[in-house]
Amino acid sequence: MKLRVQTLTVLLMIAVILLAGCNGDKQKPPEQVEITLSEKAQVETVPSTLYPSENPYQDLTVTGTAPISDYVGGINGDFLWIPEFEYEWEIEEMPQKTLPVAPNHAEKFARYEKREKELWDKFKKSMEGVTSEKVIDDRYREHQIELKNLKAEIMTEGIAPLNAAKYLMAHNIRTEHINQYAQQAVDENPDDFHTQLIWTFAQYSSSDDPIENIAKVKEGYRRLLEIRPNSAYALYNLGRLTHSTDAIPFMKKAYQYAPDVPTDHPASLKSSILFSLAQKYYYETREDTKAMETLQHMSKYNPESAEKWIIMMKTENRLGIAVRYPKENTNENPY
Repeated sequence: MKLRVQTLTVLLMIAVILLAGCNGDKQKPPEQVEITLSEKAQVETVPSTLYPSENPYQDLTVTGTAPISDYVGGINGDFLWIPEFEYEWEIEEMPQKTLPVAPNHAEKFARYEKREKELWDKFKKSMEGVTSEKVIDDRYREHQIELKNLKAEIMTEGIAPLNAAKYLMAHNIRTEHINQYAQQAVDENPDDFHTQLIWTFAQYSSSDDPIENIAKVKEGYRRLLEIRPNSAYALYNLGRLTHSTDAIPFMKKAYQYAPDVPTDHPASLKSSILFSLAQKYYYETREDTKAMETLQHMSKYNPESAEKWIIMMKTENRLGIAVRYPKENTNENPY
């Protein structure tokens, strides 16, 4: 009997030791591998446990087929194709809208989130005791700019300038980095149509002066026409931004070079060109008859839209969002 008790005691002690060992393993903190980041990101080292060990986007493939050589950025220019990137759905109800996923997206985003939290804590601490609404608004605005710049730097780290500019545009990360990357890309490849096109896109928000921005955009489209004189897209946009009778030849030439698509295709470039041409006739040359004829011709490509504008022109004496000024004020800009 005594031997059995001793045996049970020994077994109990062994069980306690084993359990203690297991608990010790559970309580032991996981090993953290430190990763040294580049100076460009301007953040300290980040434990690898902050982000998934596997990239959650690694199984995604590029959605859709590669665009044609004249591709300029989606049906409505709302995303920019980057062949080497993966793509994710942005809106479930609109699966055709996709966004490029940067290389090492999960790792980069984890870095950004860590720095974002640190900067937010720093901002809250700096605002302690501040009561002035103006000071609060100004500092908060500066804080948001700092975050956007940080995000732009981290998410484009290691990406070629052209792709970096397109990535920031696609994700609507509007910082000065877009213009810097676009300029660097066009300096490296000045005679490439697509590179010059991205530079032109970047000029829409290159400064706080919209007039200066549009002047640079028009400069970009003129350069595109030097590279490819028969670009319907460049001709159309240059005509659209020209508020004088000079716009008419641009529009006519754009229509001539625009590709033919099925007549029921809602995104026909020819349809957009014809509507803009009708506006130019209506506002710039005051030729109502030609404007109406142009809209009627537009019905070949987009009958529903054309009918709407024809009715508006007949019943409300207007075409588009602008109301035409009296003839004596034709030098005024109706837009």
